[in-house]
Amino acid sequence: MSAARELPCICVFGATGQQGGSVARALYQTGQWRIRAVTRDVNTEKARQLSAELPGIDLVVADMLDRSAVRRALNGCKAVFLVTDFYTQRNIEKAKRGLMGETEEGCVVVDAAKEVGVEWMIFSTLHDVKQITGGKFTVPHFTGKSMVEQRARDIGLKTLAVAPGVFCQNFSSGLFPAIHVTPRGLIEWRLPLRHDVALPLIDISQFGLYVAHALRNPQDYVDKRILCASEYLTLDQCAAIYTQISGVPTVYKRQSMEEYRESAKNVPYVDEYVEMFSYFNEFGYYNGETLHHTLEHFPPTRSFREWLVHSGWRTDLGTAPKVASALGMAKGVGPQHTLGAEKGTGLDFEKRGTGAARQGESASSAGAIGRQM
Repeated sequence: MSAARELPCICVFGATGQQGGSVARALYQTGQWRIRAVTRDVNTEKARQLSAELPGIDLVVADMLDRSAVRRALNGCKAVFLVTDFYTQRNIEKAKRGLMGETEEGCVVVDAAKEVGVEWMIFSTLHDVKQITGGKFTVPHFTGKSMVEQRARDIGLKTLAVAPGVFCQNFSSGLFPAIHVTPRGLIEWRLPLRHDVALPLIDISQFGLYVAHALRNPQDYVDKRILCASEYLTLDQCAAIYTQISGVPTVYKRQSMEEYRESAKNVPYVDEYVEMFSYFNEFGYYNGETLHHTLEHFPPTRSFREWLVHSGWRTDLGTAPKVASALGMAKGVGPQHTLGAEKGTGLDFEKRGTGAARQGESASSAGAIGRQM
């Protein structure tokens, strides 16, 4: 038997996606795990690229609702990384009928992991909006993930819950914010989020670093939630940093919820987005939790500034005037684990803006050019 085959095996769901791919790559680089990568189709270009990039990994096919296939994928694994997706066409259709398809899929994997004796469940989660707000706001793609996390704990799986913040890549994918060019040539980023709401940001290509670090001593993180983000920034701060890096004057302009709803009226899940943004404005993505523990105990990941430099992303001025809603441009892309904010109703950036402190920028100076979320 080769040395690689003697390593403990981790089953990575969503391995050809952003989160699962990052986890597979990070764990592969440690040399401490054998990777079993789950995908719905091993013949896609992404699957072939992953196999070529990570020689020796096992690519297996499993649909999350196929219980037998899921059990086969998990058999013999010490750990599993699970990410679910509210925004697949199948789950969107179920949501229209009031069903929680994402939660159903996640629970199938969780139950199968328990049945075949998986020791560690690493689950990509989000907060329970229904519980936090007392039912005031309904955001199924948050609460549904939290329900899967709770199911894993309830049946006795040792669970590490990792909660990614806002993907920096959402800017470059066209998911948000909406882009408008004024007659004077000033770029405006538009969303219905307060100017003082700070977002936890993450370069999602580095998400796997958090998982790899936690798996070095997993017992330290059982029944805890790991907040995976490098910093907190407001959209005003993001626009100021973007201006500094690109040289293109850019500001954030807050929309009303009514303006947002009209601009995104063709988005199938616009009602959920309205609820989500309202939740962010009042409670925050992480419900008031800071990043102090993450910044102290986990390896650093790229800041928004560093991501801009690394990625080279710039606003496409040729398309900006035509964009009524950037969400409408993101064909088939949902905001999974993407948007968030720190809790608060004032400008308490000591608590809410750890990212500004990380970069040595005060909230006032970083937001000087204009005044996400």
